[in-house]
Amino acid sequence: MTLCCWNIHGGACNKLSTSPTLQDLLTRVDILALTKTHHFPDQQLPVVPGFQCFAVARPCKLGGLVRKHSGGILVYVSTACNKTVTVWKCPVDGTRLWLKLADLGGRKPLYVCIAYVPPQNSPYADKDLFEAITQEVVEVESLEGTVLLAGDFNAKTRQELDFVDCTSLCDVLQIPELLDTRPPRRSRQNRDTAAPCGWHKELLGLCCATSYRILNRRVPGDLEGECTCLANQGHNTVDYILACPDLLDAAHHLEVLIDFAFCGSPHSNSDHRPLVLQFAVITEPLAAVMHADQPHMIRFKYNTTLSDDYCTKLQDRISTINLNACIEDMSAAALSELIHDNICMVTNEVFG
Repeated sequence: MTLCCWNIHGGACNKLSTSPTLQDLLTRVDILALTKTHHFPDQQLPVVPGFQCFAVARPCKLGGLVRKHSGGILVYVSTACNKTVTVWKCPVDGTRLWLKLADLGGRKPLYVCIAYVPPQNSPYADKDLFEAITQEVVEVESLEGTVLLAGDFNAKTRQELDFVDCTSLCDVLQIPELLDTRPPRRSRQNRDTAAPCGWHKELLGLCCATSYRILNRRVPGDLEGECTCLANQGHNTVDYILACPDLLDAAHHLEVLIDFAFCGSPHSNSDHRPLVLQFAVITEPLAAVMHADQPHMIRFKYNTTLSDDYCTKLQDRISTINLNACIEDMSAAALSELIHDNICMVTNEVFG
């Protein structure tokens, strides 16, 4: 399947009807997600043959002071996908739209969240938004679903880590099995040279808390980390696609479309570039995984300022284990589980 996500910078309904660039893009994707559409709640939306339309408009907070609507999300899903598509969640603040794609041939249902996170200086900004998204992610996992998150998160993350780096601890302990079940820790490249800012801590905290990974700069097609936003003569990355651990290997190709027709031209009138992800919908059943109601599934709110305290307490706790005796008396799996339990306890103690 192919997913395209694009901050279209307003006028979405008119552009869908008149823009050759956008109409051509529709022929190349299965899911087209447009953010910052500026459409009205009761506006008649363009009908695109062969596509289902799902929409959420942002409610207006400022009454008569606002002459046009801002925000907004439109998602068009091709009927050729032969999937049952329904709205799972559509919060009233208009910041995100969750779709559920079922009938995937035996695999878990796919939940796609399209988000537009207002800038921190916006009157629509919500400091608790990422916590809400994290809780929704946990709920999806309790339903045994897989997740893609995509959109404009207004977060400049540069090359900051989107995972908890415990490599040094595992090297000291010489127990590489600890990392076997964790998502790959391949670093990300980025052409964005601006200092991390915006909602970067919140976005990276979401990744650390859920083991989700940013696909930008990690997947073939975007290994150099192309910038997604050219606003105010800048070159930044604020638009992302994130995947849950189960979908990391299914993401085959990610491309940031740098063609002038998409960003900067009078026809698009957008200062953002579209992201196009090609991913596999695997039909065989998945291997058993740990669910949210199992004791080993830890949910926490990661805080970078507590990372040093976390490492110190974790080292202190692990040092109390007689590793030599354990190695003689326990299997590698049992030893790994013992250490994992201790990691869980420290994680809850520091971040819980």
